[in-house]
Amino acid sequence: MAKMDSLNPTRTVVDLNGDWERYIHDKLVEVVRVPSSLPPLGVYRLQRSFLMPRLANGQRGIMHFDAITYYGRVFVNGHELGSMIPYLPHEFDFTQYSQEGRNTVAVEITDAAPGADGAAKDAVAFGFSGGWESSGGIIRDVYVEVRAGAFVDSVRFAYQLSSGYASASCSTKVSVSSSATSSGDCELVLLLGSAEAARARRSMSFAAGTTEVELVFDVKDVALWSPEDPNLYELRARVKTSLGEDQWSCKTGFREIKTQGRDFLLNGKRLVLNGVCRHDMWKDQGFTLTRQQQEQDMRMIKAMGCNFVRLVHYPHDHRIVRLADEIGLLVSEEPGFWNMDFDKLPASEIDLGCNI
Repeated sequence: MAKMDSLNPTRTVVDLNGDWERYIHDKLVEVVRVPSSLPPLGVYRLQRSFLMPRLANGQRGIMHFDAITYYGRVFVNGHELGSMIPYLPHEFDFTQYSQEGRNTVAVEITDAAPGADGAAKDAVAFGFSGGWESSGGIIRDVYVEVRAGAFVDSVRFAYQLSSGYASASCSTKVSVSSSATSSGDCELVLLLGSAEAARARRSMSFAAGTTEVELVFDVKDVALWSPEDPNLYELRARVKTSLGEDQWSCKTGFREIKTQGRDFLLNGKRLVLNGVCRHDMWKDQGFTLTRQQQEQDMRMIKAMGCNFVRLVHYPHDHRIVRLADEIGLLVSEEPGFWNMDFDKLPASEIDLGCNI
């Protein structure tokens, strides 16, 4: 069923969570829920059908996986789109293979004993650990987004706070992916609550492929983020061209973290980190947690009096960092090189982790 994305109202979302068929050696053995954390089996295929609306005016079909474990190859209507490594979000443009109406998506999962496949071998070694319970499968949300022919692919927001923290000079790079040459506007709006803190706009041409747009602006009377006062702004990016309109948004905050001798300083004040380690899993559920469980974890950590959480030992669900921002917790994240000997680690595996 297609629906509009509340965070990105210009995009239609086709939810792919639900029942998927599991095949072993091309034989249907059971139906499993996605997302879920499954006992590792080795190599198998997860598959389901879904309905796509008609793509008009250069629209794009983008398939999004929040995370799998530990290695996956993705196919739509029999065409391979690419591969995935553990814990990280991946996106695939399947526009050329999309058809109005019924489509089929299949993911070949390798979660143990990868055999001769070198890429799968590295990914499984990278993710499969004896330090905690291992789980395989599509562990987090999966969906399709229908996006305009030119859409916001990514946003990099940087800023420099003034010496007294009263203002900030901001530079934002918006990466726009376009299916064809087009012209139009790229605009940024920064909001604090319902109040507009800044706006920047630029008219330009967009080449087929990726175009980077730099927008600069100043923010006055900055509301700083801290664990005691977690002020968050909303950053909205919008691109409007002859290929349609696309909007993307996220929450962000202003803060300065630096060291002075042996001390950490947050917004010019000495910071003592009080925190705990957190795994992104629950008993009998593996890496697949509900929104309520994630929020319960983070609010319990905050209620203990913590101002910091260490996210061990691999990339956690991206919603965990968003929750930390919202309730006032500093975080540290890790790529997944737990208990590994770098002198013995294959170069391909080092690249795998460093690309996270």
